[in-house]
Amino acid sequence: MKHAGAAERRTTHAGHAAAASRRGPALQKGALVDGLAGATFVVATPAQMEAVGAAVGRLLRGGDVVLLRGGLGVGKSVFARGCVRAAVGDATLDVPSPTFLLDNTYVGRAGVLVHHMDMYRLGGGAAAERLDLPRVFASEVAIIEWPQYVAAALPQEHLAVSILTEDDPAYPAAVGATLHGVAGMAQPAGTASVAQSAPDAAIVVEEDTLRRAVQMFPRGHRYQALVDKLR
Repeated sequence: MKHAGAAERRTTHAGHAAAASRRGPALQKGALVDGLAGATFVVATPAQMEAVGAAVGRLLRGGDVVLLRGGLGVGKSVFARGCVRAAVGDATLDVPSPTFLLDNTYVGRAGVLVHHMDMYRLGGGAAAERLDLPRVFASEVAIIEWPQYVAAALPQEHLAVSILTEDDPAYPAAVGATLHGVAGMAQPAGTASVAQSAPDAAIVVEEDTLRRAVQMFPRGHRYQALVDKLR
């Protein structure tokens, strides 16, 4: 599939989105980074984004760290919701944004604690110490939005997830030319608005039809094995 130019993409996107919605998330093999192979999912709806998050969440175990990067409204919280629900084993679990509390904690499978963290308000240092991140990273599951605000405290090995919208200049390179369906991936249940929290107010991003590229970069062989299971 060739990627259309900006003007052409605006006129043909509705058809692309409808077709992608029927297919479900698509996956391509990612480029090698430090000798490890990543993967990129292409999603057309929030339901698909949650399904990709859930696919990751089902594979998490104590000591795993998932770092979510992307701008406001790209779907980080939707991905995290699917991830948390799957890690806990409850598909209807309420997963509110942790923007103001910083850390929402759940009891996952086999009693392992699952942390959904949002570091937007943190300035690092003492604030990061207050969350006792070394303990969390040692034996519990951490799913972190805006990890760049505590960069110095992050473990070297982790799963890095970057989300781009298709109007991002980096999107074509992230997606590549050929897409393949993912066997066993949940089909979308419909569309919904993507909600995202900002530091001082809740911002509801109007529903859009832009596809997202969900790039996964494994940092360490444990996370390479996890990504391999998603193919």
